[in-house]
Amino acid sequence: MIERLGIAEEMKAKTKFPPEGGFTARLLITGDAELAVQQIGELISIPDVELLGPLPGDLQSVTTFAAAISNGCQSTGCRTGTDQVPAIPRSHRHP
Repeated sequence: MIERLGIAEEMKAKTKFPPEGGFTARLLITGDAELAVQQIGELISIPDVELLGPLPGDLQSVTTFAAAISNGCQSTGCRTGTDQVPAIPRSHRHP
């Protein structure tokens, strides 16, 4: 994103990354950062962090989620959940 804004070089010395699997908002809590950029759900999961709001649409990255079950699944439990998932048109299904 900072490349798209044209500020990558200026931000290089200031940019910090959390440990793998960590949340940037934790860097706010520890005082290691003043601004955190991450998915909204991950930012709001950290107590005492104030969400400023989403980035403008042209700076967004869309994350696509999917669900799957095994063709061989015979369990009632794994088949029951499919009633609650909207049908996906065949044209949108992965081959």
